[in-house]
Amino acid sequence: MLWVRGGSRAIGYWQQMEKTQKSFRGDWYVSGDLIRRDADGYFTYCGRADDLLKVSGKWLAPQEVESCLLQHPLVKEVAVVGVVDGNGLTKPHAFVVAAERRAGLAEELKAFARERLEAYKHPREVVFLDVLPRTHLGKVDRGKLRKGFPSP
Repeated sequence: MLWVRGGSRAIGYWQQMEKTQKSFRGDWYVSGDLIRRDADGYFTYCGRADDLLKVSGKWLAPQEVESCLLQHPLVKEVAVVGVVDGNGLTKPHAFVVAAERRAGLAEELKAFARERLEAYKHPREVVFLDVLPRTHLGKVDRGKLRKGFPSP
């Protein structure tokens, strides 16, 4: 997780003491952003800690599945979220804006991910949307997707 310190950081969240105590630790701010540093010293953004999914007892960053699916020529946009199934288990579901919809594309995308990722990471469902729902800041609204917006 990315930790930052410096003279220009905030001192806390307005009227949110619990969040402040979790994120502000002495001189450090714990961002919630996951990063990786390679052998050459380069950093790679790996998503948000609060977006991680526990799938089959292992942690999964939705961005990894999204990056994989974006390599498919028919995927314009994609968001992956965890959906709890009837047994209470979290499964990754992919919401896709496709350049072209054709019969069998959902199964093709699942197979595409299975070929490139560890078995537990592939999306169990692929739902096609015309547009991904967005927040007022323009970010993908993962909460709406988890709640089934729009109903698949």
